[in-house]
Amino acid sequence: MGRVQKKINFNNILIGLTNFLLPIYSKRRLFVKKILAKLNITRSSVFRNLGLNRQTAKERFQLLYAEKLQESQTNLPGTYVPISGENIDHSRVSIKTIAFYLPQFHPIPENDKTWGKGFTEWTNVTKALPYFSGHYQPRLPGDFGFYDLRLKENQQKQIDLAKKYGISGFCYHHYWFAGKRLLETPFNKVLRDKSLDFPFCLCWANENWTKRWDGGDNDIIIAQNHSKEDDIKFIKDIEGALKDPRYIRVDGKPLLIVYMPGLLPDPAATADRWRAYAKASGIGDLSIYAAATFGFTDYKKIKFDGIVQFPPHNYMANEISHTLNWLNPEFKGSVCDYEDYVNKATDSIKDDLNTIPCVMISWDNTARKGNEGIVFHNCSPSKYRSWLKKAYHYVLKHKKREKIVFINAWNEWAEGTYLEPDRKFGYAYLHATANAIREFYTTDELVLNEIQDSKKAFRKKNNSAIVFTLYYEDLIDDFLHYYKELVDIDLFISLPSHISRHAMKRLKTEAPHAYLDIFPNKGRDILPFLTLFKIVREKGYLYFGKIHSKKTTYRKDGSNIRKKLFNALLSKGSVARIRNIFHDNQKIGIVAPAGTLLSLSELDYSVNNVLHLKNLLTKMGCKRSNINFSFIGGSMFWARVDAMDPVFKLYLTENDFEEELGQIDGTLAHAIERLFLFSANLKGYTHAVLDDVPDKTEIGDHYRNLQHPVLPGEVPKK
Repeated sequence: MGRVQKKINFNNILIGLTNFLLPIYSKRRLFVKKILAKLNITRSSVFRNLGLNRQTAKERFQLLYAEKLQESQTNLPGTYVPISGENIDHSRVSIKTIAFYLPQFHPIPENDKTWGKGFTEWTNVTKALPYFSGHYQPRLPGDFGFYDLRLKENQQKQIDLAKKYGISGFCYHHYWFAGKRLLETPFNKVLRDKSLDFPFCLCWANENWTKRWDGGDNDIIIAQNHSKEDDIKFIKDIEGALKDPRYIRVDGKPLLIVYMPGLLPDPAATADRWRAYAKASGIGDLSIYAAATFGFTDYKKIKFDGIVQFPPHNYMANEISHTLNWLNPEFKGSVCDYEDYVNKATDSIKDDLNTIPCVMISWDNTARKGNEGIVFHNCSPSKYRSWLKKAYHYVLKHKKREKIVFINAWNEWAEGTYLEPDRKFGYAYLHATANAIREFYTTDELVLNEIQDSKKAFRKKNNSAIVFTLYYEDLIDDFLHYYKELVDIDLFISLPSHISRHAMKRLKTEAPHAYLDIFPNKGRDILPFLTLFKIVREKGYLYFGKIHSKKTTYRKDGSNIRKKLFNALLSKGSVARIRNIFHDNQKIGIVAPAGTLLSLSELDYSVNNVLHLKNLLTKMGCKRSNINFSFIGGSMFWARVDAMDPVFKLYLTENDFEEELGQIDGTLAHAIERLFLFSANLKGYTHAVLDDVPDKTEIGDHYRNLQHPVLPGEVPKK
C-alpha cells in the first residue's frame, strides 16, 4: 500500500503543479498532459490503485448514464425553469449583452465528407457521456429541439427569445478560408432578410479547421492562408455586413473581432490595411478587437483597439480531477473548478480599460473531444449570474461610452456553454441573465419619488385591506378592473424594482391612495407580502386579502386560473360574501376559493418542500411526524390578520430566502405558501370555502405537473 499511496500522491502533485503553472489551453499545459499520459499517470492508474476493476467501473458508469439520461429528459423542480412571463425593456438597458453564436447547426458538404453524411453540431451533442459522478451529460435541447439553421423560423425563434431575455445582439463566428466561406448559410440569411431584425457583429475564426477542433496543424480539413492579399479579400468580403445598420458598433465604429490574431503574419499591418480599405470604401473607421485566446493579451503591440475575454482561455483554474468519483478510467482531460476560474478571470481585468469582459455559462467539450475534453465543473445559474453582475459592475466603472459585455455563448452545445433552454435547466440561465440585466436598468427618479410620496400620504381609512403583489405590470388592468368597484378597502401594493414609469402613472391614476413599495426580485410573492403584512398588522387592520399577479407560463390555462381566482376573491359580490362570513362566524379565520384546498399527503404537493416545511414547523413550535395537512393552492385568499400570527412570528427576512432563479418549486417561499391555512388552524380558527370558482383539478394539476424524482421504494408514475 505504501508504494501505491506514493503513486497517487505523486499524481496529485503533478496535477497540482500543472494547474498552478500553466493556464487552460496553453500549449505548455497540453504538452505536459501528453507527457503525463505517456507516463501512464492517468485515471486508469488511480482506478487500479483504488481497487476498482474495469467491470466495476463499467457497471457504475452504466448506472450513472441511465440516471443522467433520465435527468436530462425530465423537468426537475429546483433545477428546471419554465419560460418567463415578462420581457426585458430594452429602452432601460444600460449595458449591451452580446452572445457569441455558433452557426454549425446545418449540414455542409465539407462536414459530410469528414464526419459522415448529415453531420451537424447535434451529432456530437447526442453521443456525449458522463465520466464522473455529478457530470452533467448528455445535454439535450429543450423547447427548440434539434433545430436546423437552414430554416428561417428557427433563427427567428432564437432572435425573439434573445430579445425577450435582454440579449442585445449576436456575435457570429465567421468561417472564411482564403476566399472560401463555410457555415455561412445562417448569417447570409440574416444579411439578406431585414425582418431578422437583431444587432450582430462578426468574430473571424481565423484558425485552421481541423478534426481535433483545436485550430492546430494536424488533421487539417481546411487551412488558412494568411497573406497581404488575403487581408484585402477578407475585409472586402464582409463589407456588406459592416455597412449594415444592424451591425454592432463601438464608439460609432463597426466591431470586428479576430479569434487568433497571433496567427496573422503581421497583425499590425493587417489592421492598417483593413482600416485603410474601410475608410476608402465608405465603411469608416473600424473597432478591431482581439479575442483573449491561447495566451494572447498584448493587443496594443499589434495596433488593435482592445481585447475581448474569451473564457475558458488564458487564466489558470484549479484542477479538481483528483477529487472526483470517476466512472471512466480512460479519461485523460481536465476537470477544473468553475468558481476559481470566475474569480481569476474577474480579478485579471481590474485595471484594463480596453478589455471587454466575457462570461461563460459552463464549459464541457467532452461531447467533441471525449476522453481528452476539458470540463469546468460546479457551475450553476446563481454562480453564472454572480459573474455576469461582476462584469456589469466592471463596465459601469471603467467604460464611459460603449458599455458591452459578451457571453460565451448562445448555442455552443458541444462545448457545454449555451443560453438556450435544455431539458434539465430549462430557461434557468436566460432567467439569470434577465434578472442581472434588470438590476442594472437605468434609474427612474420619477418612480422613486412616487413611491416615497405614496408612503408619506397614506392614511388608514378602513378595517380591511388588500395586499397585492404586482410583479407582472401587464396585469395591472386585470387587478384594477375589480379593485375600482370596491369600497371601504385600503390597498397595499408591492412592486418590482424595475417597475416602469408608465405602470406607475397607471397606478397613481386608478389607485391614488394606495401604499406603494418596491422590492427586489426575491422570495416570489411571499417576501413582499410578509413585509407589507407587517405594516398591515401594525396599523390594526382586522381582515386582509392576499392577491398576486399570478402567471403560470408553463401551463396553457395559467391565465384562466388567475382570472377565476381574481373573480372569486375580488369581485364586488365575493368580497361582500367574505365580509359576511367573517362577521357572522368568529371561528372562521381564513376564506379560500373553492377548488384550491389541496393536501400535503399527496406526494406531488410536498416532496420538494419537506425539509423547509419541517424546519418552519419546528420554529413554530410544532412537532409533527407527518406533514399531511391541507393548504391553499395558488396562495390567494382572505383572512383575519391575527390568523397569520404563527407565520408572521417566524420573523423571516430577505436573507432567509433563496436567490430568485425562476424555481417552480422547492424554495422557502413555496413552503410558506403551504403554511397559511395551517397558521390559521394553529391559531384556533377554522376555514371557509367559496363556491363557483376553479375546479380542484385545475389548481391541483398546477402542482402535480411539478415532476419530482422517484423516491426509494416508490413506483414511478406512468
